[in-house]
Amino acid sequence: MSSKRLLVLLCLAAAGCGVDNGSSIAVIGRVITPTITAGSACTFATGTFQIGPGLLDVQGALTYALPLEVDNNMLDPGTSGSGVTGAKTWSAQRVRTRVVGSSGFNPALVTVTSESTTPADSTSVLTGGKQVLYITAVGQELGTQIKAAAGSFAGRKSLQLGVTLLGKTGDGAELDTGEKTYPLELCDGCLVAQPICATGTTLAVAPSCFDAGQDQSYYACQTVAATK
Repeated sequence: MSSKRLLVLLCLAAAGCGVDNGSSIAVIGRVITPTITAGSACTFATGTFQIGPGLLDVQGALTYALPLEVDNNMLDPGTSGSGVTGAKTWSAQRVRTRVVGSSGFNPALVTVTSESTTPADSTSVLTGGKQVLYITAVGQELGTQIKAAAGSFAGRKSLQLGVTLLGKTGDGAELDTGEKTYPLELCDGCLVAQPICATGTTLAVAPSCFDAGQDQSYYACQTVAATK
């Protein structure tokens, strides 16, 4: 048996020489954004998920954030009387995003060939636990490329993001999630255009957990407080 083949077999026996295939750490889905009131903090709960595409206005900040539930299904070796407790606690280090090509979308998908890497929310996900990680799926660089590819348009255009969280376990093993796809629709000015407010209301920035141009209108018409 050659030395190279022996090394490969030893690596397989040792769980891939410190690399895990991601089968035990998984992105379950985007959690629902809570109702936001002025001055409140944004909190996200596990177990409640948002269905359907997001919306990105290419006239906005050109960033798109996702609060994702991540489940850690690994068993901690410390619980069985051996190993180190916390060895399989997992944390993300980077977010890799690409625009996934696909057919059958109406309207047609926007095509962007490059991918991007952004820093990750490194909050630990304990073994057997669930955690919401607030990540940047579309950073400024990728957002700028998406805007250029979309051009000037009316109505909506579509794309699909493929998001992978790259991370490590407490014992140093590299462990990435599988790629999670997320549909995203684009508009050109629909969320950041200033509305004309009716008499008795005034223009204000709407409270949100996200940057301008993501999912909800940036502005809101609020009732003018009565003067005494």
